[in-house]
Amino acid sequence: QNNMDKWLTAAKDNYQVLSEEEITCNGQPYSLITYRFINEANPYDRGISAFGINKNNAICIELTCRENFEDDLKTLMIDFLNHCTYNTD
Repeated sequence: QNNMDKWLTAAKDNYQVLSEEEITCNGQPYSLITYRFINEANPYDRGISAFGINKNNAICIELTCRENFEDDLKTLMIDFLNHCTYNTD
């Protein structure tokens, strides 16, 4: 939990967060944020990140894209997360 909280705080400090929501994909809960990059030297325009906890493991999955990328990042992220499984052994 501590690692996930640090990652969320860092994201909020380094990105212009546009939205935050709690989602569940394939039975796993995630905190999902969408954002724009504020550092103009960064070649990427926007992104989406999912943060979660599975047992003693922190999970962070990020998708970033350039300005001309037209696909919906949230749709891509949710599709990816719905196909993830975690070994609980």
